[in-house]
Amino acid sequence: MNQQTKKVPGSMYADLMQVIRRRLDTIRLIQDMAGDDFSRAESAAFQGRKTIEGIAFACLVATENGIKHVPRDAIGQWNAEKILRGLKKKGIETLPNPSIMRYPTDQERADNPGVGTTIEGQPALCLSHDQLIEIYQNTHRWLHEINPYTEPDRTDFYTKNGASFWQEMGKVDRFIDKHFISIGGEASSACCGIRWTDRQRCKPCLARLDGGRDDKNAASAICSATPECYAPSCACCC
Repeated sequence: MNQQTKKVPGSMYADLMQVIRRRLDTIRLIQDMAGDDFSRAESAAFQGRKTIEGIAFACLVATENGIKHVPRDAIGQWNAEKILRGLKKKGIETLPNPSIMRYPTDQERADNPGVGTTIEGQPALCLSHDQLIEIYQNTHRWLHEINPYTEPDRTDFYTKNGASFWQEMGKVDRFIDKHFISIGGEASSACCGIRWTDRQRCKPCLARLDGGRDDKNAASAICSATPECYAPSCACCC
C-alpha cells in the first residue's frame, strides 16, 4: 500500500475493531445455538483465533504510530503469537487497556475543572501478551481432526476442553469490548467501544480524548466531553 492510499492510524484501528466485533458477535451466536457441542466449539475457535490475530495487528498499528515504525520481524507476519512475542521481547507495551466511561466524581471535578468524563481502567479484565498467546495456542487444538489414537471421541475431548474454551473466548470479548488505547502518544489517545449499542450494524466508535492523559500508570484518564458524546449516532452506522 503506498503513502497516498495508506489509511490514517485511527481509521485503520477502527476498521480492525469492526472486524473483531463481527467475529466476537459470531462467537456469541455460535455459543447460543443448538447443535453438536464439539462442532460449535471448533467453529467458534476459528473466529477466536482470527480475533486474536486482529488484536495483534491493532497493537502493530499503535506501535507504528508510537515509535514511528513496525518492528522488522513483524512486517508481513500473520501469526499472532510471533507478533505478540516480538512486541514483548522489545518491551513495547501497546496492548488495549479495558476501561469504562463514567461521569467524574465530585473530587475529580474539583481536581480537574471542566472535566466531563472519566475513563476508568478495569485491571481485572486485562490480558497480558502471554495470556493472549496461551489463548491463541489453545484455539489451535480445535482446528484439526481428533486423532482416534489419542482421543476416544469428540465428546470426550469437548468434556475435557469445552468449558475452558468458552471461558477464554469470554475473556477476550471482555478485554476488547471497551478499552483505552494510545495511538502515537498523548495527542492521539482514544477510547474504543466495539459495542456502544445493541444494534448489530453499528460501527465501533474510536473516540479521541481531548485533554486526555496518556499515562500507563494512571488509573483513569480525564476528558472534557460527557459520556453521551461518545455514544454512536445514526451517522456512524452502516
